[in-house]
Amino acid sequence: MPAVAVCGFPRSGSTMMMTMLHAGGIPPANGASTAGYEFTHLDGHAQLTATRVDQRAVKLLDTPLHTPNILEALPDTAWSFIWMDRNPIDQTLSQLKFLEATGHLDHLPTDEPKRRNAYLNMGERIHQSLTHDRPRILGLLRRTGPTLVIPYERALAQPAKTARLVARHLPWADLNRPAAAAAAHHRTGVCRDALSVDLAPTEQTDARHPRL
Repeated sequence: MPAVAVCGFPRSGSTMMMTMLHAGGIPPANGASTAGYEFTHLDGHAQLTATRVDQRAVKLLDTPLHTPNILEALPDTAWSFIWMDRNPIDQTLSQLKFLEATGHLDHLPTDEPKRRNAYLNMGERIHQSLTHDRPRILGLLRRTGPTLVIPYERALAQPAKTARLVARHLPWADLNRPAAAAAAHHRTGVCRDALSVDLAPTEQTDARHPRL
């Protein structure tokens, strides 16, 4: 039986896509959390391989995708994939915003110039990972099954068109397109001025940093 995996890096809009699929009549795989549609433990992928996935949706973010042979460890079914893309600068800022909001950056220096530099260094590492790993993971998905790339910004701006593309990609699902489109977030994908540290470029900003 067919199934769909929604993939992407953190803060790519994968939860929104799962919400759209769920609203359109494709339920999440049994065992996924009700908030983020995530499996709390994928160690050895035993939980996923023992889960009912036929005609359901599974969210796979970067950690499972980085695990060797993750796709070979998926349940034996006809997989289709939806890859959620996002502007890498906005995605980097969104990840920093999430880390800040959850207290994962509390250990950084409190001195403003040092804290700003620490944010920039972390942002650079995130940005490099996003741009470096995307082609490899997308290639892996495409070798495994039909893969639809959805830019997060387009899904926000054109939810009805996005729902049509998804329905065409998943002909087995009989997606309720109006319901799926209505579940899209009402916002833009731009992530600016959301951090406690001002990362706008200055004359002192090292040129190697992405223009966050």
